[in-house]
Formats: sequence, structure tokens, C-alpha cells
Amino acid sequence: MEQLLHVLVIQFCGLNVQSRPWLYYVYAALAAAVFEETGRLIAMKFWMKKWLDFPNTLMYGIGHGGVEAILLGGLSGISNLVSMLMINSGAMQNTLAALPAESANQTVSQLSALWTTPAPLFFVSGIERISAIILHIGLSLLIYRAVKAGKCRTAAFTAVLAYGIHFIVDFFAVAGPALLPIYVIEIGVFVMAAGTLVMALKMGRMEEL
Repeated sequence: MEQLLHVLVIQFCGLNVQSRPWLYYVYAALAAAVFEETGRLIAMKFWMKKWLDFPNTLMYGIGHGGVEAILLGGLSGISNLVSMLMINSGAMQNTLAALPAESANQTVSQLSALWTTPAPLFFVSGIERISAIILHIGLSLLIYRAVKAGKCRTAAFTAVLAYGIHFIVDFFAVAGPALLPIYVIEIGVFVMAAGTLVMALKMGRMEEL
């Protein structure tokens, strides 16, 4: 559903990072927060109703962050590794030779990131995924607290808190590189993710969890 909204907003409405960057950053962060936290809320309130406890909530957060790490980090890493092996073995040159000139130039432009990007930056994606897993655990615990809360006001506050934190972290992650070095961004995301987890753990009594 989120991807369908992206198609509608980005392709049909023309919202993109080139035309209106800050509006695009707000939209991207808001869409991620709304869809992911709503999905988490629905899953815990209905699908996990009989098994919703602290251990399963932890596994939910680890699973969510872990699958993202595989899809966003692992697959791109494998793709980069395959491309590197093809370039070093000379197979990539043969592949490019079989392509039309325009396609070959576009491919070379995309692959150039492999040798123009500073080597330490390739490790940044791994650190980012660790932060994401920590964040998803913390957000899962917050939504768990919201579902389990006896008072409607407490439940609403905790759920809104999860939505808000998700939006802030995502907005900082996508908009930050326009103003700050990537290392500052990753440190900031890690601090916010760790803070979210600590806060979620401290919000309720451990025996209640």
C-alpha cells in the first residue's frame, strides 16, 4: 500500500527530491511512519492477540529490522560484490560492449560509485541497519505498550509517541545529508534509536512487560 501511494504521489503528482526536496523529505518520513506503525499496531492488536507478550514483541522488532537489513543492506551488498567481481575479471567490459551506447554509459555511471565512494562509507550501511533494528525493537515495545495499556489516554499517547519518533528519525535520516556529514547522520540515528529503546523499556514496570 505504501508503494502504491509512492506511485501516486511521486509519479502522478510529480513530487520528487529535485523539484521540492523538503516537502519530499517530509512526505517520505511521514509515509514510512504511518504505514509501518499502523501495520505494527494492526498486527499486535489483531493477528498477535493471543501471543502478544514481551518476548514476542522483541522478536517482532528484530524480525522487522532484520528483514529490512536483508532487503535493503544485504541484497545491495551482494549486488555490489557481484559487480566488483565482474569488473575485476573483465566480464563487465564484455557485458557493456553488448549494450547500446546510451545504456552502457548509464551503467558505467551507476557503477562508478564502487570506485569513487570512500571505502569506509561502505561500512556505514551496516551501522545504519544496526540502528534500524534497535529502532524497530523500541518502536515495537511502544506499540506493545499502547495495545496493552488499560487507559485509552495512555494508549493514544504511547501510539502517537511511536509515530512521532519514527517520523523524526526518518526525516533526520533522509534530510540530514543535505546539511550534515554522513557520519554525523549515522551517529544521530543511532543515538535516537538507542534512546527510543531505553525509553520504551523504562516506560512500564518490567513485571508488567
